[in-house]
Amino acid sequence: MTDSGMFDKVVEFGMGMAMMQQIPQMMNTANASATQPVPPPLPKANAYFLAIGGKQYGPYTADQLRPFVPTGQIAKETLVWCQGMPAWQQAATVAELAPLFPV
Repeated sequence: MTDSGMFDKVVEFGMGMAMMQQIPQMMNTANASATQPVPPPLPKANAYFLAIGGKQYGPYTADQLRPFVPTGQIAKETLVWCQGMPAWQQAATVAELAPLFPV
């Protein structure tokens, strides 16, 4: 084997050793990120539909409906529906919307 061939083998061995020394560090980083608690996804806002004058409007979130109350565009008696509700209900009877209608 020539001197340059031996040199190449030594360099390859040294690079291999350097890579092997990095493996535990990479594993610790991977394990650390795997053990970090992951929060659940943010809850989605309910999407409400309104029945006004025989027409359906929406979807709207509760926050989007808030400015419609003082203008009278929606009232306690306005029928609303969102996914999961068995039927249309008056807005004031829906727990999430009830605070929009102060007594």
